[in-house]
Formats: sequence, structure tokens, C-alpha cells
Amino acid sequence: MLFGGLQAAAQLTVQLGQATLKEFQAYVNRVEAELDGRRSGKRADLWLEEHSTDLAAAKAGKLIIVPMTDEGSVDIKHGLVHDWLGATFLPGVKLPRVLSVLQNFDDHKKYFPEIVESRTLERNGNTIKGYWRLKRTQQLITVVLDVEQLASYEETRPGLWHCRAKTTKISEVDDPGTSAEKDLPPDDGHGYFWRLNAYWTLKGVPDGIYAECRTISLSRDIPFGLYWAVKPFVQSLPRASLESTLAGLKKAAAK
Repeated sequence: MLFGGLQAAAQLTVQLGQATLKEFQAYVNRVEAELDGRRSGKRADLWLEEHSTDLAAAKAGKLIIVPMTDEGSVDIKHGLVHDWLGATFLPGVKLPRVLSVLQNFDDHKKYFPEIVESRTLERNGNTIKGYWRLKRTQQLITVVLDVEQLASYEETRPGLWHCRAKTTKISEVDDPGTSAEKDLPPDDGHGYFWRLNAYWTLKGVPDGIYAECRTISLSRDIPFGLYWAVKPFVQSLPRASLESTLAGLKKAAAK
């Protein structure tokens, strides 16, 4: 019964509509206005610095992953916005090493488990456009995506870097790894992953680097009658992906 329900869920396709995209962008605008307060110095540089217990846990080596809404997601018209923050401390690491890991798309496939292929497409100073092929498996459902992302880095003061990275194209891959493989048109498919924005803050301290990443992603809403089957897949992916990214960064930066 479980497997059959998941199979049924995997067959349901959907197209991203303009009303959904408009509500997602409105949510993003609110978050970016909040983050601008950190960049301008009106608030603490890091979310961790406003949460002393989590700051101490990160310093002790724990990965901090927290939802920025009650359950990590917000319902919008025909969609879900997922809003999560992750943070870690990288002891004994310098900022150039962390920036090198994040900015070099060519090597992302070596560091981050969900990325099976990656390459740099364009680079202009600290603005980089890159490609990923993502493979995500959860609850017996596997989704493969071809993703292009544009990331812009800025040093707002010595030892403090911010990055805004946004997907410019996401295509679900049909029949991946076979002779029939093809990219579906952007915004068509199962709708498990339509958009991803990532907001990084890197802060150097004498004994290492604090790295925070807030991710805002967009997925389909839960199909009627398959809530029990699709909800775990849709809602667990953003958290699991962020945890995997931070763990990969921590390992790569230590080399």
C-alpha cells in the first residue's frame, strides 16, 4: 500500500503558475529586507549571535539546522515555501579556503553528496554562474534535476562575506541515465523543487569561521488524497539538503 501510494504520487505532474511564483517572490522580498538589516549592521552579523545556546553548540562542533517558520514551510497558492537556516563553525579554517570551496562549481560534485555532476559556466570576479545535476532520494522517490545557479559574493567589511545565490534554471530529468534521457521544460514535472535561493554569511574569528546558510525553496503543494505519501518527501528535502551541504562544506574546508 505504501509503495503503491508513492508510485501514484510520483506519477502526478504539475506546472508552476504565475500566481505561485508571485507569492514566492513576495516571501523572498520580505526575507531579503530582513537580511539587509544584517548586511547594513543594524542587526547582529549572524543569526547565531542572537541565539547564544545555538552559538555555543555550533562552537562545540554541532550542525545547527532550524526552521524559520513553525514547521519549516509556508502554504502559498498551489505551492509551499520552505525556509530553513543552517550554521556551523569551521575551526582553524581561513576565509579564502571556504570561499574557494563554495565558489568552485567544478569541484562541488566532490564535496556535496546530492551533486552528481557540476561545472562552472561563467565567472566575473565574485559573481559565478554554475551548473549542478542534483539527485535526491527520499521516501522511495528519486528526483534528478539539472540546475543552473547564479551566486554573487561580497565582502561587506574585513572578515565578513555575504553571498546571494539563486537558481536561474531548473529542469527535471526524465529517464536519467538511459538512452531516452531528456530535460523536461523548466517549471514542468513533479514540482518537488521549483526554485532555490541560498543566503550565505561567512564570518572570520581568530580561531576559525562561522558559516550560516539560509535557504528559501519552492515546491508544489501536497496533492489531495496523497498528503500522507508526498508530505514527508516534500518537507524533509530542504532540511536534509541543507544539513548535507553544511556537512560537506565542513569536511571540504578542513582539507
